[in-house]
Amino acid sequence: MRSLSNIEVLFDQALDAVIGMDSQGRVTAWNRSAETLFGWSRAEVLSRPLARLIVPQQHREAHARGLSHYKATGEGRVLNTRIQITAVRRSGEEFPVELSIIPTAAGGVTVFYGFVRSLESSVAHERAIERKRLEASVLFEISRRVLNEESSDAFVEFCVQKICDVCGFSVGHVFFPDNREAPRSLISSGIWVAPHHLLEVLQRASDGIHFAQGEGLPGRVWAAGTPLSISDIHSDPCFVRAPGFAETGLNSAFAFPVMQGGRVLALMEFFGTEKAEVGEDVVVLATTIGNYVGLAYERKEASERREFLRRELAHRVGNSLAVLASIFRRCCTSADSVAELQESFEPRLLAVGHAHRALAAGDSSSTSLREIIAQALTLLPEESEMLIDGPALMVTETAVVPLSLTVHELTTNALKHGAFKGAEGSLSVTWRPSDDGRYLVLAWREALAHENPDTVIGGYGSALIQTMIETSLRGQVYRSLTGRTFTFEAWMPMSLFVV
Repeated sequence: MRSLSNIEVLFDQALDAVIGMDSQGRVTAWNRSAETLFGWSRAEVLSRPLARLIVPQQHREAHARGLSHYKATGEGRVLNTRIQITAVRRSGEEFPVELSIIPTAAGGVTVFYGFVRSLESSVAHERAIERKRLEASVLFEISRRVLNEESSDAFVEFCVQKICDVCGFSVGHVFFPDNREAPRSLISSGIWVAPHHLLEVLQRASDGIHFAQGEGLPGRVWAAGTPLSISDIHSDPCFVRAPGFAETGLNSAFAFPVMQGGRVLALMEFFGTEKAEVGEDVVVLATTIGNYVGLAYERKEASERREFLRRELAHRVGNSLAVLASIFRRCCTSADSVAELQESFEPRLLAVGHAHRALAAGDSSSTSLREIIAQALTLLPEESEMLIDGPALMVTETAVVPLSLTVHELTTNALKHGAFKGAEGSLSVTWRPSDDGRYLVLAWREALAHENPDTVIGGYGSALIQTMIETSLRGQVYRSLTGRTFTFEAWMPMSLFVV
């Protein structure tokens, strides 16, 4: 075995990679640190062209020109100085390095020694610092937009764009539940952040598809309630849109849910061009931004509730005035004195006021179903023919106000248009569990004393009832007007009631 010279022993102890190259570009020295850094052993590289071992393809022509220039002129632009460049490992991985090259001459032969230090750690550190700076800037801007009450869709699109910017994704997209209160599937929101030339292809692959829990990437994330990444969407059998993504150049995927109170508000998905696992830092940032998105939707829902309440209150005031006028006329007809009129009319006036206070304050103190119905029916004349029948049930807190508004609306309509408009009619209100026990069926039947084809079938009052039952109470509404019989049925989940 050849014994090592003193200089070679010294090089072998060096912490940096030390590489020797002759004037023909062939390797003459290769220390242990070079073996570790590049993955080649000394025996494998000696006398081989250096350019083919560690110089990236895009730099090889410049390397050859520089060597030729030095042999012709004795000058080299990169000699005796430190430069930052990239090198390539045996695996083909390209990485940043700091390189200094020193030429030496002995016996008329020139040898170049290169000292190579990996910059991966420092570059990664600098990138991490820059990323943290960018993250802080993004979160500050998001907070500012939340305070400025920007429209929800514009805010969500901004958040998607910023996640793409910070995390290096090429595409971002948002799914919404098909029904906010009782979602059955997730559908595309139409909110995309993507290169223009890919947008149509991506929309075609995603629009119109309904993802139930557990189906595809959105459904899997929805079911788990946690973020999920896919390193290669084309080899993952659960990514059902892979054929549509085949020509996009996208490979990796990441998705996370935006949740509130156990229900999904939105689902965000992102795609990149590299096959890679998403790091914990991306998950943390995405989750943080997702919380802001949840706050934006919570604010939007609160705004919608306030607007609905405002419209309902305006409608209620108009209705109440009409109801009070009707009651006052009936009381005047039957009263023989002012005192008798006051005694007859004042309780009805107070009943209307009670309904307004319950609405404005969200009063849920009366939770008995029978009490809710009886309270609303106090608006009807005392001599009215009524039947109220059903098992004793308590109403859960969330259902009290919607159910009170529904019954109050039905009562108002009965006074304005139905059984108690001018002539005497009759009313029955009954409730019972459905045959399978899943629903409570509330049946309201009016026997009209006159023909009135417009009875509670259209208008804002009907829309209000439908909103209360189908949206707030997750039930179904059925109406019919046959001859002089008006029937209203509300099928509501039994979970809203307590025996």
